[in-house]
Amino acid sequence: MKKAIYLAKILAINILIFLFLFELTLRVFPEILPRRTTKNIVNPKNQWMLKANLKDAEYRSSCFSGVIETNELGLRSLPMSELLEKNQAWLFVGDSMVQALQVNNTSMFTSFVQKAYPEIAIFNISKSGAGFKFYNFMTHYYSISQIPHPNITKVFYFLFWGNDFSNLLSESDSKKDRESYGQFSSKFEKKYLIELRGRKSYFEKVLDSFVFRNLKLTQAIKLIVRLPLREKEELGSFVTSNGLFEKSLELLEQELDLYSKIAQQAKFEAYVVSLPSVFNFDQSNDARDFVNRRLSNTVKKKLDKFKKIHYLPLAEKIIERVDREKLDYPYLSFECDGHLSPKGHRVVYEELVELLKTKGF
Repeated sequence: MKKAIYLAKILAINILIFLFLFELTLRVFPEILPRRTTKNIVNPKNQWMLKANLKDAEYRSSCFSGVIETNELGLRSLPMSELLEKNQAWLFVGDSMVQALQVNNTSMFTSFVQKAYPEIAIFNISKSGAGFKFYNFMTHYYSISQIPHPNITKVFYFLFWGNDFSNLLSESDSKKDRESYGQFSSKFEKKYLIELRGRKSYFEKVLDSFVFRNLKLTQAIKLIVRLPLREKEELGSFVTSNGLFEKSLELLEQELDLYSKIAQQAKFEAYVVSLPSVFNFDQSNDARDFVNRRLSNTVKKKLDKFKKIHYLPLAEKIIERVDREKLDYPYLSFECDGHLSPKGHRVVYEELVELLKTKGF
């Protein structure tokens, strides 16, 4: 008995020494772990805008690895010399769903569109975490100043409801609006956290505890067991929050009005295109009904006021396709990340082209 206890102690000590050395190794050589490395690709003067002339830069995590290439303007588009040879340009404006750092340039839906319409210059003007204010600012800057192309004929705002609607508050010029959104978001995380694949297991709770969450060893364990993506959906609680839903609609109308005026001044056709998220597909998630019906219908009613802005129901078409093909989690995203996978980009491209055909393109 004493010998067994002695051997157990020796084994426990050896395991602790091994874990200590493993943790030390991961801290000394952090590149061993796949991680999201952005410092080499992001423009230091404008966070999440990309550096110009990137070649084979990598953005990676446990379940994706995107090779990033940019042109002279820091855009994931063709080189400027090729774009300027074309007689007209379309601007594709959006956030991280359009910037698509998780996939190679050749796998992006914007690249597929460029190949489908070789006579048109497709400019991917996107920024992770951006919202309507960024879209209007960049569109005004590029179209009025005729940068980057002298003949911009169409502009497409790719709206990802999960971010762009709530970003109207977080990007507001009003300090009160920004503070209200911050308080709302903090309370929501504690009370209304919606998980795509059930509640956290005890094992996950232990890994996320104060004792273990900052250890490199914990990151390694999560990569090995491939824990599923868990995201929160902030939109549902707008229904019961203190006027934030109505305030966001008010700000949305202001930004749409500005978009319409920019389009009239610069003489281009303006479009709003809906983009889906994993929450749009999960039929067991209450957020699906809110995003797919109440929010999208409300936004479309706002768009009806602006006859110069055309709406392309891309998210609706993709949701129909996911349901029709009975796709399962993670649908068109990555298992550890809610952005579009290469398959997701292909589906977005195919459905977008079909919608463009209905407009005679």
